[in-house]
Amino acid sequence: MTVEQYDAMLMAQGGCCLICGRHQLELRERLNVDRDHATEKVRGLLCRWCNVQLGWLESPNGQAALAYLQKEVA
Repeated sequence: MTVEQYDAMLMAQGGCCLICGRHQLELRERLNVDRDHATEKVRGLLCRWCNVQLGWLESPNGQAALAYLQKEVA
């Protein structure tokens, strides 16, 4: 991704993380480029915290945790 593409995506997102909505100015770091690791397709810009969580959710343990949360309590 070029700097110009990043800047255009940042502007299109209103300068905010696509998951939590925090604005770039509230963060210590620039928004991370999130991509699908299987296809390499860029999905959007995320704050570091949301990017790390999303990566964990895509792991086998994350999938198991999601399945657990989706089970009905007996």
